[in-house]
Amino acid sequence: MPENRFFTDQDLKLNAQIILKDAEFSHLLVMKPQKGQSFELVNGQNELARALLVEIRKHEAVLQITETKTGPHLKTKIILAQALPKPSKLDFILEKGCELGVDEFVFFPAQFSEIKALSPNKQKRAQALLIASLKQSGRLSLPRISFLNHLEDYPYPSKNYFGDPSRPAGSFFQLLAQKDFSKTAKETALAFFVGPEKGFSPAEIIFLKTKLQALEARLSQQILRTETAALAAVCLLAAALNA
Repeated sequence: MPENRFFTDQDLKLNAQIILKDAEFSHLLVMKPQKGQSFELVNGQNELARALLVEIRKHEAVLQITETKTGPHLKTKIILAQALPKPSKLDFILEKGCELGVDEFVFFPAQFSEIKALSPNKQKRAQALLIASLKQSGRLSLPRISFLNHLEDYPYPSKNYFGDPSRPAGSFFQLLAQKDFSKTAKETALAFFVGPEKGFSPAEIIFLKTKLQALEARLSQQILRTETAALAAVCLLAAALNA
């Protein structure tokens, strides 16, 4: 983790002054910073800046940007569409998914989900966890996170896959290794749909296959927990796109 990296939602422009408040300000104080000390700033928009500490006030710090750069642009977006898991598993999926390269998390209540919705406070906590993971992993783009009311509300144009351990399906690894994947998939968004521990309902499978044209895929010979399935799918997608 870059120890001197901080998050801001402000534009990172050369010579601009950036104000750090709240959690980021508290993090800065722990480091016992000195005036003129250099720090890194990220805003989750694929930008990185270096800034000098100008002033520490009662509840905020002022930094001035001295250098900026933009990260590499990736054409293909990885979407993890996940049936709402328990809060502890949600945290794990967000943290590790961010580290592995997920560009967008889409959570929805499946028919067999134990959790049907997240409170506004828990949604806010999920966003804060993503910011912490962004800084820890060294990536520059902050993943988006969406909470749908129903699976049928999924609105994104993407090439879709889903896994269900109760149904026979071809290997996801082999699907990604096919020539047509390498020719076409790298120009679009790729989404993998992960169901709850009890799997998708028959109606949800029909929706995935007919409305979203999703392909069934097997991630492992073993039955995977929902959080394991999510990360296995992301790892395979990231590996295929980087091949």
